[in-house]
Amino acid sequence: MELLSRRLQIPDTIIFEAMDRQKEKEVSRPKEKKTEAHHQLSSEETLIGLLVKNPAEIKKIVKKIQVEDFVEEGTRKIYKLLLKWYTESSSQDLENFCIKNLKDEFGRARAD
Repeated sequence: MELLSRRLQIPDTIIFEAMDRQKEKEVSRPKEKKTEAHHQLSSEETLIGLLVKNPAEIKKIVKKIQVEDFVEEGTRKIYKLLLKWYTESSSQDLENFCIKNLKDEFGRARAD
């Protein structure tokens, strides 16, 4: 979180508060029966989750966090896709944009 707060140039307390608010929202929802083992999110996954739920926030970090800053390949690809949406198609619904581009990506992977 320290690296993230430095890159965003905000106190880490703001990041923790945002994460706490997200947890409160999840707690207030009716609990579903969990069949999978609990998975602790990495800071990269948490950031991606926050951006997907709040796409308007991408403009605040686009110049501060680069694709190369992501260590995990999966989160790097998702962040790259979010940046593509932001720079090329932010007027389009994010969910539909991601679905279309993920289908295109998987189609290319199968063809290779």
